[in-house]
This record gives sequence, C-alpha cells and structure tokens, in this order.
Amino acid sequence: MRSRLFKNRLILLKFMNGAKRPILSLSKGLFWLYAIFRSMYIKVFVTPGAKKELVERTSDTQFEISVREPAERNLANRRVVQLIAREFSLPEGKVRIISGHRSGSKMLSVDV
Repeated sequence: MRSRLFKNRLILLKFMNGAKRPILSLSKGLFWLYAIFRSMYIKVFVTPGAKKELVERTSDTQFEISVREPAERNLANRRVVQLIAREFSLPEGKVRIISGHRSGSKMLSVDV
C-alpha cells in the first residue's frame, strides 16, 4: 500500500486481488475509485433541464447529476464538469469528459 498527501487528504493506493490497476481511496472513506496512474474514472448519469441542481452519489464510482442548463451548445456538459470539480475540490481543468458527450450517460476522467 502506498499513500500520499493531496489537498490535506490522505490518498491510499491499493492493489486489490490481482487487479492490474490500483484502487484510489480518500481517507474520509466516502468512495473508492478506479485509478490508472494519476487519473481516475467515474460514471455519471445526467438529467439536463431540471428544476433543481442535484449531485447524488449512487455507488462508489457512479454519480447521478441533475443540472438546470439545457442539453444544447455544450451547456449541460460544462456544468457537469464544474459540479464534479467542486465535489472533488479540484480546478475544472482537471476534469474532462471522455465519452458520452451527446448522451446522458458519461464517463469522466479526474486528474489527481
């Protein structure tokens, strides 16, 4: 097990049962995320055009997000990136959408 300090949070890297990728965990115990080197991937289900913005963690590696912005001109995608960056206390440049640019189901990469 290796650990390092990141933004006043202890990050533990573990290799689980012969996995080829390390598992990333924050010391607060809130979630486990798959990580490859310095990136972690999370699955996000987005509902654009909602009345109320909501960020809900459904499992260790999945979020359900409702945003007020419509799904046009990349407005909803930009807001999703902002909300995920705020959730992990990172700048927006560290979060990017890998797949699902035109879908409600997205895969995001978060650089730590």
